[in-house]
Amino acid sequence: MGAGSASQQYLSGTSVEELSAEAWNEPGVRNKVVKAFEVLELQDAALRLEGAELSNYFGGKYLDGELYDGGGYSEAVVEELFTYKYDTVDGAMFVWQFAFDLRSFGEPDEPFTVLYHYTNKLCFQNVGNVDQSAAELFASLVDSRAHFGKGVYTTQHEPAVWNSMTRVLLNNYSNENPLRHDLTDAESRRVVDEWGAANPSGHRGEFCIPLIVPESMAFNIFHRQTPDMTERQIWDPREQQDRAIALGQDYKGRAVHPNRDVWVVRIADASGELQHAAADADGLLDLLQRRLSNLRDSVGNDDVRTLKCMFDLAVRLQGRARLKDAESLYRECLQGRRKTLGDEHPQTLESINNLAVLLQKEGLLEEAEPLYREALATCKTQLDEDDQGIWLIVNNLSVLLQDLGRFSEAEPLLREALENRRALLGEEDQKVLTSTNNLAVLLYMQGKLGEAEPLFRQANKMCKALLGEVHPQTLSSYNNLACIVEQQGKVKEAESLFREALGKCQAKLGDGHPATLDSVNNLGLLLLKDLQQHEEAESLLREALGKRRELFGEDHPEVLKSINNLAGLLQQRGHAAEAESLFREALEKCRDKYPENQPQLVTMIHNLAKVVHEQSRVVEAEALYQEALQKCKGELGGDHAETLSLFHDLARLLQEQGKAAEAEPLYRKALQKCREKGEDHPQFLPFMNNLAKFLHEQGRLEEAERLFREALRKCQETLGPDHQGTLACFNNLASLLQEQGNTEEAEALYKTSLERCRVMLGEDHPQTLACAHNLATLQAR
Repeated sequence: MGAGSASQQYLSGTSVEELSAEAWNEPGVRNKVVKAFEVLELQDAALRLEGAELSNYFGGKYLDGELYDGGGYSEAVVEELFTYKYDTVDGAMFVWQFAFDLRSFGEPDEPFTVLYHYTNKLCFQNVGNVDQSAAELFASLVDSRAHFGKGVYTTQHEPAVWNSMTRVLLNNYSNENPLRHDLTDAESRRVVDEWGAANPSGHRGEFCIPLIVPESMAFNIFHRQTPDMTERQIWDPREQQDRAIALGQDYKGRAVHPNRDVWVVRIADASGELQHAAADADGLLDLLQRRLSNLRDSVGNDDVRTLKCMFDLAVRLQGRARLKDAESLYRECLQGRRKTLGDEHPQTLESINNLAVLLQKEGLLEEAEPLYREALATCKTQLDEDDQGIWLIVNNLSVLLQDLGRFSEAEPLLREALENRRALLGEEDQKVLTSTNNLAVLLYMQGKLGEAEPLFRQANKMCKALLGEVHPQTLSSYNNLACIVEQQGKVKEAESLFREALGKCQAKLGDGHPATLDSVNNLGLLLLKDLQQHEEAESLLREALGKRRELFGEDHPEVLKSINNLAGLLQQRGHAAEAESLFREALEKCRDKYPENQPQLVTMIHNLAKVVHEQSRVVEAEALYQEALQKCKGELGGDHAETLSLFHDLARLLQEQGKAAEAEPLYRKALQKCREKGEDHPQFLPFMNNLAKFLHEQGRLEEAERLFREALRKCQETLGPDHQGTLACFNNLASLLQEQGNTEEAEALYKTSLERCRVMLGEDHPQTLACAHNLATLQAR
């Protein structure tokens, strides 16, 4: 089996059905049948071996970094993946333009062969995804699927050789002849009905992934068995004893038609344990860099082929979070396409959009916006209003406006994009999924959790259905869903979702990928705020900050958020001075680099105000609170979650200064705004509880008791009896009742709260310890 060999590896013969059952069971015949097949001549439909252009290409020029120059296939894009398209007699088939290179698993200079794994669209997308650190093909590891041994199932024939999707399905899913002349007979119809377009997961022969496989790892079912098949024994009823499985038989000892071309690719680790096939993404980057170098030398920097290779490589670099390298290539590609193709060419617009997306990821928001607007204006003049190119740019521009904090501009654009995509594409489409998720994120950022939650759940469900469990977008959807669940106070469920998302991101994308770092950061914040697990939280937040600095540099918005988060942890652990220094660093950089990003500025001013307030520098703290509130009156508005938190925190500061008359209207204003937004708003119950505490401290016990009881009742109804907020309400009401002399009810509430705190939070949680102290104090009187 040499590189790119197109010749068949065996001869074939008559079908097994022509042998009688008696002959098949005769001693001495059974293990000779396959050899007999090899010397007989085919009288069936012929394979188009002269069409094996891709096998020759992937075994030769491809590895040298050259482009495919054959005429049998055309180029096509499937969900942003570049493919070679072949129109067979019964439908179009798509081959990934890159090979799944497994040569690193073999010996140095070992001969190899080119094989093809036929699959559905979902598997195809997952293998081609640009974000993952390694692409993976899943081996068949159970007998019911591993009919010829455990491994990845392939064929040596590309689409042009088979020239039929039905023949591919027959080869993969039938023991009968895939080269039958009649492709409408009962067996053909059965296979097509089961594995064709009607299959719930999609047609299993429409998409094709090339593999470059060391000879030692490739097992043809008529020439060499996998180790597990060699060891397998089956019961022979005629001989009344176990026997081995012969070549050309499946795992039950059934002979298969010799025209089937089935190869099992088997990868084992050092201990012999079978693995799924994984190909390192860096190998593909090396190939594209080699190809780009060849093209620069042979046809120049401005040739359309060179520019396409630049673009492909930039996409892959961006997916691997090598943003500066990607930016350099995107800029060069855009300049070259403007020069060679003109400003309005579709490929130029593609370059404008992708450069804008990258700049947005790098935090260069002001530079990205005019690029999006240029692309959108050109698309509107060149395309029909229903063209998806327009709605892609609209979607991307709206996300940028969201990042800039211009929510009132972003929301109508996102809603329009989602509505248009649903109308044109239906509900089960990846572009609709993207718009659904983006609108959910915007609503979440605006504090509209009641509207955001069903959209997040819908996006998660769509991700799993359209992309599978391990696709990067699915992993991000778990992270988003966990954020909503956390806001609802379901801390343990949120922790489980965050840990699941983190584990999968690390395995699929690598430790330094932005999506992985989002999961690290979010899990750290959950452990800090809700579970009081400070040591693990600090480790995670420091890891997120360090790796974001490596990835983005010192001044990127994600780095500033990480600095801010670490400062919050230090503040909570009692290191106020160190926390203040970090809060000031983040705020100064944000004022300097991102003055238009009002939401981030407001958050950072607010956080600095709180740590200054904690250190009793009330004059400075009040000035910072007022500055943040003034900025809120612009883009965020008077009922944004950040604005309401500022009302509340300023009220608390005024209360501590003895300015109860100024504090009370702010407490009431914050609560009223929440009530107007709906009693499911996450700040509603905390604000009600805190107003009750204020009234309690002012000696207005009757109104305070009414609010405490209402808060407790609503917490139990909406959050459940074991939620941390509910437990705090038990404690607060008990404290007031104790002061009123109602010690019997107070003791019962303390006991309930303590019992649930111990179960939900643990013996050493501060809330558990506080509750135990309050109960002990009451009982000691």
